[in-house]
Amino acid sequence: SKQEAKKKNQYYLIYKKPGGLVAKEEQYVNHNMVSHYLFHYDKNRLIKEEYYDNLVLIMIRKFKYTQKGQLIRIERYDKSKKPEGDWYYLDLKGNIQKIERYRNEKISYLQLFKGRRLVETRYFSHNITKITKYNRFGQVLSENSIDEDKENQIHTVVNVRPIHNFSVTEVRKLQIKQGLNSIICTKRGSQWILSSANGTFEGDNMVLSNLLKNISDLELFKTFKGKKLAKDKYGLAKPDKSISIWTHQQRLNILVGEALGRENAYYVSTNQVDDEIYLVSKDRVDYILEKDINDLRVKEFLKAKGSRIHTVSLDRLNFVKRREGWVLDPKRNSSLKDSEKTVHTIINMRATRFIDDEKAKTPFKTMKPTHVIILKGNHKKYKILVYEKHEKMYVKTDFSKTIYRVPYYVIRFLEKMHKHFLSH
Repeated sequence: SKQEAKKKNQYYLIYKKPGGLVAKEEQYVNHNMVSHYLFHYDKNRLIKEEYYDNLVLIMIRKFKYTQKGQLIRIERYDKSKKPEGDWYYLDLKGNIQKIERYRNEKISYLQLFKGRRLVETRYFSHNITKITKYNRFGQVLSENSIDEDKENQIHTVVNVRPIHNFSVTEVRKLQIKQGLNSIICTKRGSQWILSSANGTFEGDNMVLSNLLKNISDLELFKTFKGKKLAKDKYGLAKPDKSISIWTHQQRLNILVGEALGRENAYYVSTNQVDDEIYLVSKDRVDYILEKDINDLRVKEFLKAKGSRIHTVSLDRLNFVKRREGWVLDPKRNSSLKDSEKTVHTIINMRATRFIDDEKAKTPFKTMKPTHVIILKGNHKKYKILVYEKHEKMYVKTDFSKTIYRVPYYVIRFLEKMHKHFLSH
């Protein structure tokens, strides 16, 4: 039997026989283009689809079924009836198991699924196959680029992991090198000592521990493997940036090469593995490499001596450490809280800049200090002179050659408290 139906710019033609639908024809008119679809059926199952433009064959799709009538494959062909485009393979539940993409009669792309989840993709280009695997969350687990010439095989693995596992407490030496600048940090007993072209200084133990933690937390998010990796292409033949760590058991060298802009990452290699190159976050590496020696120096220059101090003098005021805390001596009509806060502000004074150059120190030799602070304890006496220069505050001590620049508001607070105590 034959049925026809017409609508505006549309035409339908349906062929039937007692066993069911045989074919269906659809025609659409859009301006000067006539689109034609032919659908072929077998027992009401679509088995073939043809698409024409102005009576010229454009594409064919074929549908394959099991004996029980379950769709298991959808094939696509070009006008020459050669494989082209996406082929779908389905399981008995209707889930896509595989997608093959054909180009020039060859598979150029492949997707593999498990259930409804994508687990692997493969790109085929010339002699190279790129394989990408995914975890159950859809995140990339690994990428392998395989050349048919196995001697030149390079694998790329995406697997976020630490660059090297080491304990921060085991590190006894650290070197950060960038160009001609180099900082060497050596642990002597419990204290870090810093060395550079500018001199030797005490390091801030807390800052160094945090820096080492940042190094141990550096994560590789892509790995290139291959015996014939040309390191000069990655800037790793003679890199001018490196991070080196010594523990009691081993030495770890992290060589930093060129930056890869689109990934916001550096190419990195280590002395642990010869035939691997990694990508590491550029921001995290820069945070380490851009550390200046002054960033690593002890800034709370009085705090280490604070535990041994029993007397603090601020100009004409004397504070003495008692059981109840720091109190004024002689006593004045002021609160213990104010005395405690004043002394703690002095002992925890923090440097923001360091002056080590002898020429820069020269003006302070003839300047008159605005305040004098004396610390006494364990038969030792420390003298701290406070200077004001160009609305900036500086501190000079008798136990260090360095002149420290300190926050302006700290000295102004001490001056305010000084007036407060004298007024009571």
